[in-house]
Amino acid sequence: MPGITRPALSVAASKAPSQPAKTLSANENLDWHPTSWRSKQLDQDIVYPDEGKLYQALSKINRLPGLVTPAEIERAREDYARGARGEAFFIHGGDCAEAFDECNEEHISAQLRVLLQMSLVIFLGAKIPIVRVGRIAGQYAKPRSKLTEVVDGREYPSFRGDSVNGVALHDRQPNPERLLAAHFHSSLTLNYLRSLNCEQRIFHAAIGELDFHAESIVDDVLRLNAYKFHARIEDVMLASARQGDASAVKSLERLQEAVGSEMLWTSHEALNIPVEEASIRTVLHASTGDLRHYNTSAHMLWIGERTRQLEGAHVEFMRGIRNPIGCKVGPSMQPAELVELLDKLDPHFEDGRVTLITRLGVDNVERFLPALINAVQKSGHCPLWLCDPCHGNGKTTSTGVKTRDFADMFGEIEKCISVHGALGNPLGGLHLELTGDKVTECTGGCIPLAEDGLGAAYKTLCDPRLNAEQSLHLALLVSRRLEGDNLHSHLVSTANPAAKFVPSTPAA
Repeated sequence: MPGITRPALSVAASKAPSQPAKTLSANENLDWHPTSWRSKQLDQDIVYPDEGKLYQALSKINRLPGLVTPAEIERAREDYARGARGEAFFIHGGDCAEAFDECNEEHISAQLRVLLQMSLVIFLGAKIPIVRVGRIAGQYAKPRSKLTEVVDGREYPSFRGDSVNGVALHDRQPNPERLLAAHFHSSLTLNYLRSLNCEQRIFHAAIGELDFHAESIVDDVLRLNAYKFHARIEDVMLASARQGDASAVKSLERLQEAVGSEMLWTSHEALNIPVEEASIRTVLHASTGDLRHYNTSAHMLWIGERTRQLEGAHVEFMRGIRNPIGCKVGPSMQPAELVELLDKLDPHFEDGRVTLITRLGVDNVERFLPALINAVQKSGHCPLWLCDPCHGNGKTTSTGVKTRDFADMFGEIEKCISVHGALGNPLGGLHLELTGDKVTECTGGCIPLAEDGLGAAYKTLCDPRLNAEQSLHLALLVSRRLEGDNLHSHLVSTANPAAKFVPSTPAA
């Protein structure tokens, strides 16, 4: 296993990286090593006051068992390859930023339950297997556009997530002990997720509790679609309960297909590269003799708009790990730049090696997405394409509350489906900031939430999330769209005219 060689891990080192002594095969990156990122520019760096304590924390993480295993990562790679080839549809969702205080059975179950419910709903429209990926068990750090903020005339470090510092002003100094706390909270989360997967009870409970609350939907067309769709699900459940007939067996098989072979893959943004390096486990592949470097902090990792510089430390680190990797793609991404990025991250042209997560904004999809898809198609790369309808559609209310409107988010999804379909490159899935909890952070929906209702349960640590009801309604609309019926015109934006659009800025 690679060790941690020096304490100064909070900054990009000028020291040349060491190289493995083994002669590498053609399937490996000859010029890559888990420490080679240190010779590159590290953006969104986290500077710790006590580097000795940082070294101790990273050394501890390096010695602890990994959160996920190389075998799991290999299975995740297979799912991502299937998704890139159009053989599966991905639902990638979870909290904007996880909180230590929400590492409990109720919240974890709610997150998994809503993703399972969305899976079944979208499966009935997509008619291909669904793969679920959670922003969970490690999404404890966030990039920020401003690394400091001024409060009452005094400058403080910005809140960067529970793995870095605290929300309270007196707790804003980055604390290495929080890295260990994040590791243990992630481990507990994964342990509970695995126990739910073994029991399988949560799937049956999730489907049994699935409720669109159709009686409260104002629009007649949306309400009728909700009733009809719920009836389809009930028919499937009733058929699956019958014993000894072919339709029951087929229904059970289709339900199993919707669930997939894995309950949930885990993911987070690879922001704090020193801790990601500490999570590397290097395995000698018995058949090929390759050295394979697995980041055991999650099954999948992605980089954001702020950290995707071609010659930056984040891209350098990501290009050498065996995990499925992703990159956010905003309006500033040029087609040639995207191909160059893929060439660096996917030099062997592997299906699903890279996931491209577009976050363009509802008004920018038709302007920018076609050229990006065309360039990638011509390049020969086969990435998985996901639509992130959240980060490009931020708004601020007249009272200064950050929100997103449901109609804008579904509008971006609908346009992405149309553009991808027209270019013969079906959309591979969704990347969403959502929660299974009853929060009030995004306006609109099939049961509209107005701006004056945001304060009822606005709990996010960072960006606004879809609540459980909105997530389920979004899945319903996406499912119907995949079947050819677009219901976007029946959604009414509830955003106050005074609300202002926040221009697309780089975000995770």
